[in-house]
Amino acid sequence: MTRAELFDLYDSPAETRRAALGTLGPQFDLALAVTLDDWHAAHELAQVDETPVGSYWHGVLHRTEGDFGNAGYWFRRSGNLLAALVAQGAPDPIALTRLVQQDGPSAHTDSLRTEWVIVAEKSLISHE
Repeated sequence: MTRAELFDLYDSPAETRRAALGTLGPQFDLALAVTLDDWHAAHELAQVDETPVGSYWHGVLHRTEGDFGNAGYWFRRSGNLLAALVAQGAPDPIALTRLVQQDGPSAHTDSLRTEWVIVAEKSLISHE
């Protein structure tokens, strides 16, 4: 799936995203659960995924829930992946978390969308 297709999927109706569940591996299911506001399923997937990508998604979940300190912990646990994602164009997740805490998520929708696409792309690569 290309980055453009991931942006399209992110912007698609919930039923389209829901239909993609179970097709591209558990990390991608975690990414989709985030967009579907299915925190229970997303958190269950994140808790069993001890990879750097799983840790990153775990941080996304905690940031979305407003648990900003715990989000930072999980982002830091993603280790070298964090720098690699930033190098690929993702916003720095710790800085983005501070901005979301300060301004609210609606002030940073473009950055959150870009982050989702780049981390989802990494989730797909991890599945291959």
